[in-house]
Amino acid sequence: MAVSQSERRTLQDALVRTLGGEAADVLMDHLPPVGWADVATKSDLDQLRILTSSEIEQLRVSMETRLDQLDTRLDRLEDGVAQFRDAQSVQTTRLVTVMITLFGTYAAIVVAIGRFL
Repeated sequence: MAVSQSERRTLQDALVRTLGGEAADVLMDHLPPVGWADVATKSDLDQLRILTSSEIEQLRVSMETRLDQLDTRLDRLEDGVAQFRDAQSVQTTRLVTVMITLFGTYAAIVVAIGRFL
């Protein structure tokens, strides 16, 4: 049964008359502010610890799974970037080859026109 604030005050007043102010305060400080049914027991704390440990383990497993998925995605991204760089290098080489060929062809045409003039 829960004790009301007014009942606690009545008890404290009676204790002050019987034991004195300091002793009454010490005794009241050791009483729970709510009913005894609301006070957690060691068993309650053990159950809470087990539940909390289980939830933390589930969270750890979930985070580990997500990090593994992220790692896999990053590996794929790195592979894609490497393929892009390879393709870019091949494209650059081809472009330079075409430009040199065109420049050489242009130079040959200019020299050939210069001979006919």
